[in-house]
Amino acid sequence: LGVTWWLSGGSKSFNNMGNTNTENTGGEGSTTTGGTVMPKDMLTVDAQFPGQIVYLSSLSLPNGGWVVVQEENMGRPGKVIGSTYFSNTARVGNVDLAENTVNGQSYYASVYHDDGNGLFDPAKDTPAMSDGEALVVKFRVTENLPESKG
Repeated sequence: LGVTWWLSGGSKSFNNMGNTNTENTGGEGSTTTGGTVMPKDMLTVDAQFPGQIVYLSSLSLPNGGWVVVQEENMGRPGKVIGSTYFSNTARVGNVDLAENTVNGQSYYASVYHDDGNGLFDPAKDTPAMSDGEALVVKFRVTENLPESKG
């Protein structure tokens, strides 16, 4: 159960709580604009155990960026409970939270581009966008995850 979003074209897949939707809007890993190849932001978040850490299954932020975790509020992203900056070389990671996630609740992870000051500020940093949509992935928290070996 996970979510993968590629920005600036490419695939958008959503597999959360048993639902799957896939849209292919462009090429693999990049898009061309006026002869220039533009890299894409990508974020995958699987279902999580309750706790103070959200694990990112995969990410690609060609220009670096903030991954921000928010509580769900009436079906939309609400209060920010954690944020971590990732460089353009990060491929997996985790976001430490200010408070525990709760079993049975849904949360959101989103990507923001830093305004250059190195501090997350939702009023100054800009959400990663594609076709007018922000890069936001919804994930659930559950104590009933299958054991993963590998």
